[in-house]
Amino acid sequence: MHRSAPPLRWLALWLFILTAIACVPPPPPGGGINEDLQELQGLWEARWAGHVIRREIVGAREVVSYYGADGLLASAHTADVEALRSADGRLRIFRWYNLRRSVGSPVGPGQAQGEYLYTITGATLTEHHGATPEKPTPTENITWTRLSGPAPATVVEPL
Repeated sequence: MHRSAPPLRWLALWLFILTAIACVPPPPPGGGINEDLQELQGLWEARWAGHVIRREIVGAREVVSYYGADGLLASAHTADVEALRSADGRLRIFRWYNLRRSVGSPVGPGQAQGEYLYTITGATLTEHHGATPEKPTPTENITWTRLSGPAPATVVEPL
């Protein structure tokens, strides 16, 4: 014989569930993206080491595609990204992790995550590779130009 729970138990359970749902705070404005990462959203292009590089940042994910001198796709990867500030708030830090290569050679040791300082002025983004808050002198700079503003919310494949 199957015995059902008294209606009062079901009512208490549903009341508990609805209360728990109502207590969940809403996501922060911008879908959890801080102001610095919001400023990086969109499509960017740079020239480096004989490649044209296109980078699209949508939300907290980037897709980076490297094109050879022949214009063909040579390498591409995706990564999760963060834009942070140094403890004193003066320096901007770009951090990537979960880097996955979709075209080209496999991700090497030490490439799956990392960080560097960056500066942004209008439509120009400069990556200061090798620079950290503790050692702000870069070993190399790469300058990007914004091609378009915030991109559509769906990016899954290399450009």
